[in-house]
Amino acid sequence: MSNSCSDSVKANCVYKNQNEQIEVRVKDLLSKMTLNEKAGQMTQIERTVATHSAIKDLSIGSILTGGGSGPFDKASPCD
Repeated sequence: MSNSCSDSVKANCVYKNQNEQIEVRVKDLLSKMTLNEKAGQMTQIERTVATHSAIKDLSIGSILTGGGSGPFDKASPCD
């Protein structure tokens, strides 16, 4: 996320405060996200195109493994 909270400014990170109301936390988090990050979080890509750079650079929300696309034999968590 572009405006993530460091230890020195956690007081400004309402979305991390578990004691705050959900609606307030969501509003705070969304206010800190760019439009591209919001669109990325709503995007699901297929596993075969899920490169590290695609996930990181496009803020991908989820990865689909299905429809005949399974992990490689002896796949590691990095695959």
